[in-house]
This record gives sequence, C-alpha cells and structure tokens, in this order.
Amino acid sequence: MPCPLFVPVLGLVAAIRLARPGSPWAARRYRDRPAALARAERRTTAHDARWRRLRTWFQDTIAGAPTHTPDDDNDRPDR
Repeated sequence: MPCPLFVPVLGLVAAIRLARPGSPWAARRYRDRPAALARAERRTTAHDARWRRLRTWFQDTIAGAPTHTPDDDNDRPDR
C-alpha cells in the first residue's frame, strides 16, 4: 500500500509542471491571450532566477555536485 504522503507530493509536482507557460495546459489557456502569456513568461523567468541557487544546492546535496577538472577537456578527441 502506498504511503499517504506520496499523493500530496505527487499533486504538488503535477501542479507545478502544469503551471509552466510551456505546458500543454498553458497552450490551451493562453491560445487567444498573448499578453497574458507574455506576463506568465516574465513571472516564470523571475521565479526561476530567484530560486535557481537554492534548487541547484538542493539537487547537488541529494545527487552530488558535478566535478570538472582541466583534464576533462583533454580527454575528448579533436574533431
């Protein structure tokens, strides 16, 4: 039996994904309202810029931060 906490978390993720201006839901909602779509895109850009550092920190904490060394560039063959 699934954990009862899973359903609200799944609902929150789904609501966030549906709320993005590039989602199928938004394409229907803003089809005849280009000014509203432009406002939504500006809000999304501002929101993403505001939360980018925290989201990156959280992802790096969970999955580990990517590492880059100068030798990584030398391992690729020249094309």
